[in-house]
Amino acid sequence: ALAKLTLITRTASESTATKLEYSSSGELKKSTPTARGQGTTILLEGLFKPLPVRYKEFQKNKKREYGKAVKILQGYAIIAKGVRIHVVHKSKSNRTKVVKTE
Repeated sequence: ALAKLTLITRTASESTATKLEYSSSGELKKSTPTARGQGTTILLEGLFKPLPVRYKEFQKNKKREYGKAVKILQGYAIIAKGVRIHVVHKSKSNRTKVVKTE
């Protein structure tokens, strides 16, 4: 896998959220109840770390790759109807809102 993937989701009809953790092969590894408001959070951690050459290239060009990812997410935000999109860039020292729709 290219990253560690975790989803946390809760619908309006559910009293608790579900945290889904996936293995590197994409199979559901763990499903646990958790606290969260209505909606879905997608976490990608350690992007490209299992691929040393790709990871090194990604680190060298991370500003450019980040810009490409933000453009894609902005495109989704423009066309998505009835969906709220909130994208946050989390660094070691702070969190910055990148895309937010209402």
